[in-house]
Amino acid sequence: MATQAIKFTTPPGLSGTITINVVNLSDDTLEQTAIACTESTNAKGVYTSANFTDTLAGRFLIVVLLDGDAIGNDLVDLVNANGIYDSHGLNRRRETRQTVSDSENELVEDVS
Repeated sequence: MATQAIKFTTPPGLSGTITINVVNLSDDTLEQTAIACTESTNAKGVYTSANFTDTLAGRFLIVVLLDGDAIGNDLVDLVNANGIYDSHGLNRRRETRQTVSDSENELVEDVS
């Protein structure tokens, strides 16, 4: 049986209990509920869910909850394998940082 976890972003330093629900996009089925999440120690605003063992495969909606109230959502693609899966929002954040870094490098090259 595989274990999966999901990594996602939300505002840093939230006071309260952060959990996620995992919803099947094709039929609106609630696949996982109230999965506990923890914020990264140094990468504030990046949260990782606890492992869950009912293995899922496909594209899912994650609903982020603060003390049971929805505060955001994102998409995640899961495969039937062990792992920590990054949400689409986390991937966009990484791509944006890389683009900024590449642009800064190009600027330095142009100046010299």
